[in-house]
Amino acid sequence: DAGHSIVCSSHNLEDMDTNCDRVAFLVEGTVRSSGNVVDIIRQYRAALTYVIAVSDPQQFLCNLSDQMCDLDGVVWFGRVQSAVRIVTSKPFAEPILTQVFNYGGVRHRFSRRSNLEDVYHICMGTSETCWGNR
Repeated sequence: DAGHSIVCSSHNLEDMDTNCDRVAFLVEGTVRSSGNVVDIIRQYRAALTYVIAVSDPQQFLCNLSDQMCDLDGVVWFGRVQSAVRIVTSKPFAEPILTQVFNYGGVRHRFSRRSNLEDVYHICMGTSETCWGNR
């Protein structure tokens, strides 16, 4: 309100989402993306994220790679820690989800609105299996 800016550097994206008016992703000293959180999420067309806990995430990704490439609306998918994330620009139809979840080893799954952390993984390309904007 007083016309001052505070610059904060953090890897805690939830804090950045909550406390910052604007954020920027830096890659090797270059701004990859910047703006308010809503605009950045829109820029990467991230709308809905499916989080799938599986016993063998790498095998799960290998089994799904060909199918994910052919699905309209898939922005990015990959392993984040011990779960697989599928970021989409629109909700999937139930038959597609059933096919995805029928692979063995699925322990838990849920969907949620995409957030800054999802966009971070898209922007940084932090997975073995990922695409940029399609």
